[in-house]
Amino acid sequence: MPVPEKSALLHFDRGSLLTLERSMTREWLETDGLGGYASSTILLCSTRRYHGLLVAPLPTRSEGRSVPGGLGARYVFLSRFEETLSGGGKSVPISMARYPGVWAPHGHQAIEAFDLRPWPSFLYLFGSAQIERDILMAKSRPAVLLRYRVSGQRSPVVLSLRPLLPFREVDALTFENISLDPATERIEGGIRCRPYADLPSIHITVGGAAVRFEADPVWNRRTEYASDIARGYDGHEDQFSPGTLRIQLESGKDVFVAASVHGQVEDLEALWKRETAARRAALAECVDDPVRSRAAARLVAD
Repeated sequence: MPVPEKSALLHFDRGSLLTLERSMTREWLETDGLGGYASSTILLCSTRRYHGLLVAPLPTRSEGRSVPGGLGARYVFLSRFEETLSGGGKSVPISMARYPGVWAPHGHQAIEAFDLRPWPSFLYLFGSAQIERDILMAKSRPAVLLRYRVSGQRSPVVLSLRPLLPFREVDALTFENISLDPATERIEGGIRCRPYADLPSIHITVGGAAVRFEADPVWNRRTEYASDIARGYDGHEDQFSPGTLRIQLESGKDVFVAASVHGQVEDLEALWKRETAARRAALAECVDDPVRSRAAARLVAD
């Protein structure tokens, strides 16, 4: 039984998403099969220090050499993007975070739906336009992939992405410090940063559209993790951002964004098609198998 591209295992509409006390307890998880993952809430607002778009292990080392197959501690390299849509004389955020006593920005106000397809998919409204954002971790190589698509717009739409880079172990917190190197190198289709000399560089690249990078190194201070605080742990940290990527979105055309600490990702569209085709095939196999189908239904229900 083929599985349609738009089929969803889970669906949350705007009404349920805007009940923040519920939405902040509903989480999704993507894994790459190599020890890395992406995870957050269905509003893409981190509530734990473990949340992030690119969380990956470092290879273990012995006498200065990497040990094949060995995995070290996991690091949160890319926490999230601060995302803003601009066009027609207005700007609307589609990302959100929690700071002491306040939500900022208010990206949840533009959200219409969240679906699990089986990867996380988000739908936002921007005037007459609809904006889709999909996220998955590649299985064939350690990278996170995002796809953006706009439709129905009456004027050009620019997507601004400001990456937030904690570059710390998953169970730690980071704070503004003088050891960080704010330098950013422009590469074809994106940027490369290496905030700390003892950690790898992160490559953030865009496919399917022209991209312009505006350097503006800043620290976002006092990001708050409500779930950590509720468990009695420290729940505030500072996150570094090197600047903003500006991307022109065209109606009906996919734009892809990739982040990796294992070198620059090439041909993002081909990688997306390969990964999503494999997911749909696996889901179809599950649907066709009564035992697996019942197990999947139980997981969804739980």
